[in-house]
Amino acid sequence: MAWIAERGGLDIDGDGKGDVEVKYKWAEFGNVDARFMSAYKRFRPETPKPTIMEMWSSPNQEMMNPFSRGTASYAMGSGFSDPQLYPPAWNYMDCWSYGESAAGAIEYYIDNLWAKKGKGVKAKVAHLTWDTAYGRAANEPTKRHGEKTGKYEVILERFCTMMPTDQKSWVSS
Repeated sequence: MAWIAERGGLDIDGDGKGDVEVKYKWAEFGNVDARFMSAYKRFRPETPKPTIMEMWSSPNQEMMNPFSRGTASYAMGSGFSDPQLYPPAWNYMDCWSYGESAAGAIEYYIDNLWAKKGKGVKAKVAHLTWDTAYGRAANEPTKRHGEKTGKYEVILERFCTMMPTDQKSWVSS
């Protein structure tokens, strides 16, 4: 984007001259929501114009979803959470979402590895995940997928700030 901006903008008609102005602005916000919103407020245009925001985490993209609905602001990035996509706004992902990945993994296990497959038993699933926006992102989509396919039911959700494997050392009694 900086390279395009330095050359006068986007060359739409192929004449070698920039036809559409591009303003490239960058902000490091350390994945802190308040800093991200501060940068957004600083950079957003006063008059609505097409705006592309490239963000690198799900929480920021989720935060921008309500702001971008009905505007000319487009968000893209490497976060893959479902709340940034639904309800639809102007978010773009180049991959599947956390919910689609989790539902696919659950269904693969049931279809290919589960010992009770074909015995008339519905699988029961428990979510054990991080207590963060991206940690919770797969829960609702996997519940919907389980209801739609009838293959499994999500019966429990637990959220952690620290997983047992985060311990630096184990103390034995």
